Amino acid sequence: LEVPETASVLGISESTVKRDWAMARTWLRRELSK
Repeated sequence: LEVPETASVLGISESTVKRDWAMARTWLRRELSK
C-alpha cells in the first residue's frame, strides 16, 4: 500500500504513517545489526 492508502485504511494522517514507518525502519535496522 502507498502512504495515502495506508493512512485511509488505518484512519490516521499521512504524516503519522510516514513517522511510524520511519520509526519502524530505524527499529528494524537496529535489530538486524545486533
